[in-house]
Amino acid sequence: MQRHVGNILVAYRKQIPLTQRAMAERLGISARRLNDIERGRVAIGQLNIERFAKEFGIDEELLTIYVGKLPKSIYSIILQLEPCEVELLLNTIRSLRRITSFNE
Repeated sequence: MQRHVGNILVAYRKQIPLTQRAMAERLGISARRLNDIERGRVAIGQLNIERFAKEFGIDEELLTIYVGKLPKSIYSIILQLEPCEVELLLNTIRSLRRITSFNE
């Protein structure tokens, strides 16, 4: 699963667009560490999730989903979606939570 997270991070980084070195500097980590995360050699870790979320302007919850804290069946479906589709799905889930908690 770490490799999938790396692929997603690469896609976001290239959308900006930034080199690994430039992104690593902005995140405050070494270029080698970023390379290892993107290639799935090491886990991203919560601190780096926060840094990536801030840098990419996306929700930490979204990256946490990508890290694989969901059942494999759901995770495999999410991986087939474009990042904007995942954000839409996440916003829909949040809206449903608000409606559900309001009705309780």
